[in-house]
Amino acid sequence: VYRFVQTDADLIGGEASVDFHLIKSLHFENTFSYVKGTNRVDDSALPFIPAASLNNELRFEPNVKGLDNSFVKVGLTNVFKQNRFDAFETQTDGYTLLDAGVGTSFKVKRGKINVWVTGQNLTNKLYYNHLSRYKPVGIYNAGRNVSFGVSVPIL
Repeated sequence: VYRFVQTDADLIGGEASVDFHLIKSLHFENTFSYVKGTNRVDDSALPFIPAASLNNELRFEPNVKGLDNSFVKVGLTNVFKQNRFDAFETQTDGYTLLDAGVGTSFKVKRGKINVWVTGQNLTNKLYYNHLSRYKPVGIYNAGRNVSFGVSVPIL
């Protein structure tokens, strides 16, 4: 159980995103986010502040005859070490996660069928998210996850 009291604090941060369209069907998107929270009274770190992160995704969207919205994507998420933490928190190491996916859609009499396969944390990296409530008891965040989907119109 945590007990919090009000104090004067500074929250400074931001998020920036750049999306490069290298050619019509090839996109490279980068997003960086950062937050710094400081207790003005004693210049200490505020609790529950996420680590800085950099997300990169390369997405190829080819024109395939008979298919719509086809894509192949690969992404890296880099989360940096969180070494500014409150007295009851602990430092959290940085980590990098690899994601990938492929999908498309095609027209049928009643509409469009979408199919896709995606994978998150494909290297099965053991990591803790700094904000995880399970970190103090030693439970890592989710490992490798592969999912697939089919969306079929029924009406």
